[in-house]
Amino acid sequence: MEGNKLTEISENLFSSWTMLTEFNASKNLLNGIPDSIGGLSRLIHLDLHQNRISSIPSSIMGCHSLAEIYFGNNNLSTVPMEIGALSHLGTLDLHSNQLKEYPVEACKLNLLVLDLSNNSLSGLPAEIGKMTTLRKLLLTGNPLRTLRSSFDTGPTQALLKYLRGRLSEAEDSGAVITAKDEVIAMATRLSITSKELSMEGLGLNSVPPEVWESGEVMKHDLSKNPIQELPVELSSCVSLQDSG
Repeated sequence: MEGNKLTEISENLFSSWTMLTEFNASKNLLNGIPDSIGGLSRLIHLDLHQNRISSIPSSIMGCHSLAEIYFGNNNLSTVPMEIGALSHLGTLDLHSNQLKEYPVEACKLNLLVLDLSNNSLSGLPAEIGKMTTLRKLLLTGNPLRTLRSSFDTGPTQALLKYLRGRLSEAEDSGAVITAKDEVIAMATRLSITSKELSMEGLGLNSVPPEVWESGEVMKHDLSKNPIQELPVELSSCVSLQDSG
């Protein structure tokens, strides 16, 4: 149904499509989604980008086979917490809406791609740091005040680490983030282009996972730290040529 002038889809239509696995009604004039969408238990691919949709019904939790959702370029101001029940979801595209927050409940998703770019987000729940399956988290175009601007375009793994650190700090003592974590995150971001990862003299007691998660880094500098043991994960640093 892509590229028409549809303003609505009736409840009865959705109710009758019980065998549907893919639905594309992008580039229309849809104002909403019928609650009966929750009956599409076989639906795998849902594309409703570039419409005028202002809300997602909580009944979407019934679409438990969903693997891909595309809601970019709509008028969404919230995401229902029930979306966190979609255990098979791998791609969630919410770019170019009016979202002011991302629900903590949705941080339980095992996403590979989460696009939140061009919204109205001023912050992110630290629980996103637990979404370790994420390979791409897009945040550009948001008025984020609780994150350093460098994280908008930096590597996803560095941002997740930052958020995990903020979460553990908050759980332990109510603190937001340590300067050490910020330096590690910044060094990881810079290593993308320099291929060098410097963590000299940071008082590290152990080798941080960024060292073996940093992909194609050719040089590591962990000198002047009280590290007592090297983890076996360092064997995965196949591009490493120099380690200090």
